Amino acid sequence: MSLIYKTLFEVKLLHEYYCTNADGKTVFDFPLQQDRLNFLFGQFDADKESISTDVEYKFPEELEALYSGYNLKLLPSWHGCKIAVRVNAHTLPDNSLVFEPFTPLPENLNIYILVSKKSALFDNLTN
Repeated sequence: MSLIYKTLFEVKLLHEYYCTNADGKTVFDFPLQQDRLNFLFGQFDADKESISTDVEYKFPEELEALYSGYNLKLLPSWHGCKIAVRVNAHTLPDNSLVFEPFTPLPENLNIYILVSKKSALFDNLTN
């Protein structure tokens, strides 16, 4: 039996320092969401550093066992992190494929993520 994980949600940290290109344009200059996504994709495609270079994401130590019991995984991503959950695949009578959590998640589950510095450089950029 294979393990399947699906993204439950993604957190993006956008800091102007990391989201400014050579001509001074920033992701915040674009009013349309698609234009902001295109800007970020261009930055990613050009292999620009992201805030994830200087910060790390993790679950609080005291909640790791709880989240592990719900089969939650924290995955660093470019400019943030994703929370994935183990799922079971089910085929409906109309042949559409749907997924449900392997371990049911309570409706009132709060998922906390610690964001901490990896380097002192971050102190020079923000406070």
